[in-house]
Amino acid sequence: MNRAITALIAVVFVFAVVAFGGVGSSMAGASVAAPDACSACHAKVSENIPEGHAKANLNTVSYCLMCHTTTGAAPGFVWTAHQKHYGNAGFTGDCWSCHAIDSAGNFQVIGAASTQIKVTKATVDKMTPYYKSSATSTFLGRKHAADSVSCEVCHGTPFPEKAPAKEQCFKCHGSYDAIAELAPIHYSAIYPHHQSDPVECADCHHAHKASELVCNMCHSFDDVVP
Repeated sequence: MNRAITALIAVVFVFAVVAFGGVGSSMAGASVAAPDACSACHAKVSENIPEGHAKANLNTVSYCLMCHTTTGAAPGFVWTAHQKHYGNAGFTGDCWSCHAIDSAGNFQVIGAASTQIKVTKATVDKMTPYYKSSATSTFLGRKHAADSVSCEVCHGTPFPEKAPAKEQCFKCHGSYDAIAELAPIHYSAIYPHHQSDPVECADCHHAHKASELVCNMCHSFDDVVP
């Protein structure tokens, strides 16, 4: 699945979240009459765009996705939609406010084409706190999301079950050598252990909770871990 599809999922997920605010999890697997996930709550999506946004006349989420992919210059919809809704204290919806699972077991945005992603309701429900974290917290997950780095970019799926391996982090952040140039602690704290007990980035850097310096279990460093 490419990033545009991931964006589509999150995009409608959040925009529609506000739309279907009180619908709840009964939407899973249900047939939805609304032509677009957003339309249930937003009569005109074009009237809900942020100040400073270019004037928009069309009112379907597919129109938003023409620009708000995870690869274009505009912020990815995965970020903008979740942040807009979960960052709103008055929002009481959940994943099923905007999403559904079709009769074939595929995850989809209500009113949009199936994503061909097989998933269970339990798995989707488990992801809710992580999407909220990415939208509203001060942790790394939010920092990545704000740069249109979706779950799939790091985890390979919009429904991850574990932290990404360091090799995935290196694709954007470079090797240990490159990282150590920016944060010398990687030289002193990682290399002595690297051969016998490889260190994973996620050992210290956490996306959805406060990061920690695990080195301090044995040592005393003053470094602040992002």
